[in-house]
Amino acid sequence: IGNEGCYCLGNLLRINKNLSVLILSFCKIDNISLKFLLKGLKYKSIHDKFYLTQLNLSDNNITEEGGEYLGLILVHFNKLQWYNISNNKINNNGAIKLFKAYNYILNNEMISNPNLKIINTNSSEYNLNLNISSNRSNLSLSLMNSNSNNKNLHNLETLILIGIGIYSEQCLTMLGDIVKHPKCGLKALVLSQNNIGKTNPNNNLSIFNNLKDVRYLLQCIKENKTINELLLLSCQIENNII
Repeated sequence: IGNEGCYCLGNLLRINKNLSVLILSFCKIDNISLKFLLKGLKYKSIHDKFYLTQLNLSDNNITEEGGEYLGLILVHFNKLQWYNISNNKINNNGAIKLFKAYNYILNNEMISNPNLKIINTNSSEYNLNLNISSNRSNLSLSLMNSNSNNKNLHNLETLILIGIGIYSEQCLTMLGDIVKHPKCGLKALVLSQNNIGKTNPNNNLSIFNNLKDVRYLLQCIKENKTINELLLLSCQIENNII
């Protein structure tokens, strides 16, 4: 739909009262288009009770600059439960902007809720089931949590980030900090087709260069009490990284 279509859609969203699911995959949305769309969504969230619960912006032309707008969507729509921004050229810098916004939400919701009970991440009731495919580039984790009911958790349950260009240490560390946050309510995290097993996907460095940060991310996921699905397919991760 491009820029013009997103401008019209943004204006239309101002008068819509029932929208809860918005799917805009393969719509040639770029950073400018996303800004137009966000303007309409933001207006709606401020002036009306607007419960957007699912948003799919996958397979578009959003780049690093658009990472800021993708983060603002999380800020303005606290009822969002399912968020897919896969196969956009966000790369590390864009992902960092997104993760900063996510972290901001979690920390500010903690401040606004003085009665929040911190989850004990050392509980012996937590179990991790691991399934590693024969292809060393594929890693799939199935997590079983016995304590996933917490009314104080953030609403976002599914975050899909397939092929957006994440590989830096900063990205992995920030994402790890998010998933181990006591307010994180993620149940499914999809990071497939990102080169998180390498320091830089454009060189031939050993896939163990990023080992410390990958292990940190996986350890944070183990400590999380809500995630029951993690997909790391084709992420250049060796089996013995765990």
